[in-house]
Amino acid sequence: MWSKRCIFSISLMTAVLVSLSQSQNEADSIGSKTVELDEVVVKAALVKHDSRSDEYVLTSELCQGAASVYEVLSRLPGVVYNNIGNTVSVRMDRNVLIEVDGVQVPSEYLQALPLSRISRIQIVYAPSARYTTEGIRYVINVKLKNDFVGHDLYIGNYTMISAGDNNGSDIVANEQPKIQYIYSGEKFDVTAGYGYGTIHWNYPISYSRNYTGIASVNTADAGPKSPNDHNGTNSHAANIGIDWQIAPYHILSLRGMYHNDRINHESVYNAALKEFQNDSDTDYRETSIESSEADNISAAAYYQGVFHNGWSIYSALGYDRLRDNLRSAYSGLNVYSVNRHRNTKDYIRGELDLNYSFNDAMALNFGYRGIWNNYKTFNRDNNQLLSKYEDNRHNGYAFFDWSFANSLLLHIGTGVESIHNNSFNSKRDWLNFLPQTTVTWQPSENVQLMGEYTARMEYPSLYQVSASPAFIDQWLIQTGNPQLTPSRCQTVSLQATFFDALILGAEYVHSSNSITDWYEKSDGNRYLKTFTNARNREFRTVAAYEWTITKGLTWNNIIQWQWQEIAGHGLANHASNLSWNSNMEYWIKPIELLVKVEYSREMQKIPLLQGWQQFGQDLWQLSLRKTFINNSLSVSLNYVPPIHIGVRTAQKSCIETPSLNLSQNLNLRTYDNLLMLRIEWRFNKGRNKQRQVQQYEFDSEQKQDKGLL
Repeated sequence: MWSKRCIFSISLMTAVLVSLSQSQNEADSIGSKTVELDEVVVKAALVKHDSRSDEYVLTSELCQGAASVYEVLSRLPGVVYNNIGNTVSVRMDRNVLIEVDGVQVPSEYLQALPLSRISRIQIVYAPSARYTTEGIRYVINVKLKNDFVGHDLYIGNYTMISAGDNNGSDIVANEQPKIQYIYSGEKFDVTAGYGYGTIHWNYPISYSRNYTGIASVNTADAGPKSPNDHNGTNSHAANIGIDWQIAPYHILSLRGMYHNDRINHESVYNAALKEFQNDSDTDYRETSIESSEADNISAAAYYQGVFHNGWSIYSALGYDRLRDNLRSAYSGLNVYSVNRHRNTKDYIRGELDLNYSFNDAMALNFGYRGIWNNYKTFNRDNNQLLSKYEDNRHNGYAFFDWSFANSLLLHIGTGVESIHNNSFNSKRDWLNFLPQTTVTWQPSENVQLMGEYTARMEYPSLYQVSASPAFIDQWLIQTGNPQLTPSRCQTVSLQATFFDALILGAEYVHSSNSITDWYEKSDGNRYLKTFTNARNREFRTVAAYEWTITKGLTWNNIIQWQWQEIAGHGLANHASNLSWNSNMEYWIKPIELLVKVEYSREMQKIPLLQGWQQFGQDLWQLSLRKTFINNSLSVSLNYVPPIHIGVRTAQKSCIETPSLNLSQNLNLRTYDNLLMLRIEWRFNKGRNKQRQVQQYEFDSEQKQDKGLL
């Protein structure tokens, strides 16, 4: 394994040295060798279509009343920005990567970027293999104007206030001050930022648990004025980046991020116990406490170069280190238990991506990606190793692009992924072929069509394989499953865009070993909640529509119908959902005030092998936004009214097995009368210059939570 890492490091340095030797005589000829697919420009060059993407020019109309690039994104067809969770989805798919001039940047950088420096926003619907092998479905590329040598400084604060007194004693539910600095030089660009967050969300939760032949537990209903599930988080996040233009069209980048999170979760229930064996009834107080202290460091080096002979090279070497100290405590009727564990993750990634342009119509893309991932769980009291999960992945791929017939593009190829998994009890190897085919056709200026087939691998996350146990009550324990296997996910999709305003799409997804919750009876009167692999099928249709009613008044809609089935262990279950996001904006030009009304129906019922659960939530929102001092200062106020028309006010789950039945109800009226105030100040000063484009990307570990915003 170490020899392969050394080989990759040598390849990275060789690419840099080759670029330096060739850079002196290639600067004038580079641009003409880049592949340019056929394009059609419509709407007086305000929207540009090619066979991979749509590109939007940032006009004054598109930017009016907006303070950040996120707010501009929310005005593009099929794009939804969730201002509470700070997430972006394209056609209701959250597997989205956002870049600036081909560079993935922290969210603080995007928030700091002045709109006056942005030229275009490109929505890439058919990204290259380097993205799709990691499960990225869409890439949003923010393109800058001729940039400048100078400084950008951003200072902002985001505050959530529970004005309706529905969040217990925590009137201030969320406080997130941030600062980001960007320096653009002749050869060097530097960015650095820091953000702090203190978050306090409290929910009313009630549950019912029935253990067949043993006991049943029911808790009293809890209302929004007296929540019994308390969640607190304190976070520190810092980022730094350096870009060095070592020669024209050759960029070397270094990126680093640090996250420190302190998370506390406490649930307190007034429970009523009925024991079947002795026919007794008992009332008692039940408390569950979970805490986490996590430190996550990520560092990476990137190189990208373009050569006069038609070659372009991208390479990366990154390291990610996570140390998470966990503590769980449970106290109930005659039961008290404390568990202390440590989860660790060490992640190394190496990548080499090559592109060769035969001519303006044909190009070849091939490369290699290696990942070495090591998860471990320790007992913090005696430092005993409880579980380990190692997977080494090697992915080689080759794809061919052919643009012909003026507006038709064929993208075809395959990846070959080798996986070696090693845990306490087993060693397993997989070899998977991951083919991909994309056909895009633009028969006219107003119609774009795309068909796509992709295959990719999905992997369990740290908490799903960690063996650290946690008591849910005196009978039920939760733990991860180190025996989980990777899943091969195949997707077939069709998409169409008409007149730059109407988007239609359909998608079918099949996963052979998707990961889902699993409940089983253990020894004696013990029950276990863990994870297992199962077959998953999903079908969804999406329609998005943008309507400019009058000047300054626009209406954006996106609606999705989804059907999902999961099967395994001799069981099968399915569910369907209708999701909808609709927003209407009105720009009052005389006073330069933006008024927005938004309705989002995003709660989804997810089938499990033994039941179902709900994630997400439904909301109405009213917002006002105004800018001052030549758009350098912006103030926005969002309000969640207690309107429950079309809003489901409870998030539920239900589990039914021969040995136990569980149900839970989480009251979402916590969000009634929620106020969100965002104040942002941007300062920039400098002179114009021409910038070069580069690319890099980060990997991040995602952990599933309650699914709330």
